[in-house]
Amino acid sequence: MEPFRDPPGYSADVIMNAKAYWLGLLLLLTSFPLLAQMNTYTLDTRHQLASDLVPTLKELLPPGGSVTSFNNVLIIKTTADNFTQLQNIIEQLDTPIRQLMVSVTQDERIARNRRSLQVDGSLRAGDGEISLGDPEKDRLSIDYGTRSRNNQGTQRVRTLEGQPAFVQIGQQVPVTSTNGWNSSTQYQSVVRGFYVTVRVRDKVADVTIETRNDRLQTGGGQTPQGARPIDTQGATTRVQVRLGEWIAIGQLDEDSRQSDRQLNRRSDGTLSRRGSFYLKVDEI
Repeated sequence: MEPFRDPPGYSADVIMNAKAYWLGLLLLLTSFPLLAQMNTYTLDTRHQLASDLVPTLKELLPPGGSVTSFNNVLIIKTTADNFTQLQNIIEQLDTPIRQLMVSVTQDERIARNRRSLQVDGSLRAGDGEISLGDPEKDRLSIDYGTRSRNNQGTQRVRTLEGQPAFVQIGQQVPVTSTNGWNSSTQYQSVVRGFYVTVRVRDKVADVTIETRNDRLQTGGGQTPQGARPIDTQGATTRVQVRLGEWIAIGQLDEDSRQSDRQLNRRSDGTLSRRGSFYLKVDEI
């Protein structure tokens, strides 16, 4: 058999271009069966949210594949072989969602110092009389002292793995407003607490903590309703703890000053709060 020779009458460039053309056409034709193997599949999840599985599944798709979720149903465009692999991965990921109990214990020490001076009685000036406080008492009261107490308590919140739960550590703060000769005291809610989101792996809880800390503004007056504006601050942190064990998650170190000025009364006080917070996660 004679070896294959290029056809006579054609230049080498023309022959090379022709070979490249036929080779490219052959590769294109052989790729059509692969593209034709792309199918669309739907799959219901039993425990986990379908949207939570999408980011992981996207990393396992071949070129041209896609995955989305709708009404907790996975919609996957991929090859048959890849879909079989994804089914095995989904079975491992679609496990029952754990029910968890998050406990937060608070060990707080509060010290309050207060000094006050109050005058009750009446004062005659010519034909007139000026009354201060309760005219019938006719006295001068001086109050000075320090009070302290310890607060210990545990709060518990039930939640699902991967879902945020809010643990509130709030207080009612007395706010005194003055209108002419009259004054009134109302209690204004100041929220302290944090959101916890827990994921568990091998008996170890990975806890994401997003704190919220409200504080009454020390200046700037009051709102038309007599309330003082509130500043809100927040921060996010992450800790790991074994199930059933306590872990320290933060400390409280706060000092505040309160002052009250009225016609017959002057008072000043300071409030110091020191404490620690501990967290524990249990599987129910």
